[in-house]
Amino acid sequence: MLSVLRGSRERLRHLWEQMRASALFVPGLLILGAAIMAFVLLAIDRDAEREVIDFIPWLFTGGPDGAQQVLSTIAGSMVTLAGVTFSIITVALSLASQQFGPRLLRNFATDVINQAMLGAFIASFVYCLLVLREVRALDDDTFVPYLSVTAGVLIALATLVLFVYFIHHVIDSIQGSSIIARSAHEAMATIDSLFPEPAGVPADSEGDGQRQAELPEIAEAAVLRAHRSGYIQAINSEKLIRTARSADVIFRMELPVGAFVAEGTPLLTVGPETRVDDDLSDAALDTVSIGRHRSMPLDPEFGVRQLVDIAVRALSPGVNDPTTAVYCIDYLAAILVHLAHRTIPTNLRLDDDGDLRLIAAGTTFEGMADLAFNQIRQYSKTDVATTFRMLEMIGTVGRETRTDHQRHVLDRHLRKIARGADEGITDPADRLEFNERLIEAAGKIGRPETAERYRLSSRTGAKGATG
Repeated sequence: MLSVLRGSRERLRHLWEQMRASALFVPGLLILGAAIMAFVLLAIDRDAEREVIDFIPWLFTGGPDGAQQVLSTIAGSMVTLAGVTFSIITVALSLASQQFGPRLLRNFATDVINQAMLGAFIASFVYCLLVLREVRALDDDTFVPYLSVTAGVLIALATLVLFVYFIHHVIDSIQGSSIIARSAHEAMATIDSLFPEPAGVPADSEGDGQRQAELPEIAEAAVLRAHRSGYIQAINSEKLIRTARSADVIFRMELPVGAFVAEGTPLLTVGPETRVDDDLSDAALDTVSIGRHRSMPLDPEFGVRQLVDIAVRALSPGVNDPTTAVYCIDYLAAILVHLAHRTIPTNLRLDDDGDLRLIAAGTTFEGMADLAFNQIRQYSKTDVATTFRMLEMIGTVGRETRTDHQRHVLDRHLRKIARGADEGITDPADRLEFNERLIEAAGKIGRPETAERYRLSSRTGAKGATG
């Protein structure tokens, strides 16, 4: 039962992410709510007529012509504000794409405030139209929905207040620090959802919990190939385990969530082949969601990828903004610390009877660290501030690591940074300061010998940072 609930939660989380990414979901809900509100208030107005004025004295008290003019004015204003809001969002998307990269567009597309503001203006327009059509000024048939018109005025006032807040929100959301922080927090939230408690085979004390295993000895194994090209957005591992148990087979994921798969290439391996049929293949492939874009809820590496892209773009000669790169490094350190505090299960997934059913391909500390360090290190060899901050990053993460394997990963990147600094840092004073920071970082990960072996000489190109 618990596995079924976990599988359902994964599907719901993936579905919710798809709805969040849609620009129609929140506006659609608001428009539907406005329509329901209009019908309900009109029904109250029909029953109460002018009696409602005596009960609520501050309601609209004008005639049908006045009601039509008020509603028409509000409807026209809401359409104008909707156009202005759309233009502001478009400009913000364009600026974010140029400055921080196209992958950040998803953050703005899924921003609830942006969606809500656009939906609020359209919903207000729809509400006014639905109420306006009920206002009648005939001699024998006059109807003024006093309560509904008053509600329209209140809605207009509320949307104006929200519009002022929307301007503030856009100004804040296009700042580099806000974009970086949001990507980092989403990545950490994904880590929390993926690794809330230990699962599967207990983690290795000497590894980062993702012990890679090969398929057990099977005479023959079948390969299940992808039916379409795209990025793996989600894998319902619980359902895949139930499918494997019912057919008494073992599955192995060939690619993790976030990886790109080409149509016709291996996606899953299953054995023994004698138990594989079309129904089993279809059921297994249905557990994998493939789309055109990467999706954050089950892919924390996507958040790291976004931060690395921002940092690399900031370090390019055309931008030359090392401060933004430093911000990215700070939050990358926070993500790695967050991951180091979690218990990552091995890639061996068992069923309720304790039998091996799935060999997963998932997030590892080593993979996340490689993604966080490699490109930034390659692009920042000559940037002293960024290089120094990476050393601090290693020290920050190193103090929170719990296994020798994690410290070995950090030590490997520390050596690479030292070799790159030996090539890129030319000033003797900077090289001396680098050595001091190198000693500090190496001490925090328990590798003082690295600082001794890879320290820089006072002259570029002299013996130092070798090995």
